[in-house]
Amino acid sequence: MEGTKSIFGKLAQANPQAEIWWDSSPLIYRAWSEELLNSIDDKDKKERIRNQLLHLYDLDNLEKSLFRGVTTNPPLSLDVLSYNKEYWRKFVKRAVRISPNKTRDKTRV
Repeated sequence: MEGTKSIFGKLAQANPQAEIWWDSSPLIYRAWSEELLNSIDDKDKKERIRNQLLHLYDLDNLEKSLFRGVTTNPPLSLDVLSYNKEYWRKFVKRAVRISPNKTRDKTRV
């Protein structure tokens, strides 16, 4: 990756104190990256972009990632839920099932 720095890599090199943020939930970064990569036909370009995306945000090596923060707000959180509805439906059902508090407050929505 050293030979092909993205604009973000160049920014971080020029100003190590710069905070580069991912303007969405980190929960969709991997799926978003794969969707982007699947849209690229050229193998060399795809590999270069894959390496740059990994350099931006690497879940296995967060300390090496360029991103220093993420943005989460209600519309972005809704996008995450909408992006993979079946996963989140199962997640919520499981959370309710294993919850130690099985009673429900009828006054709450």
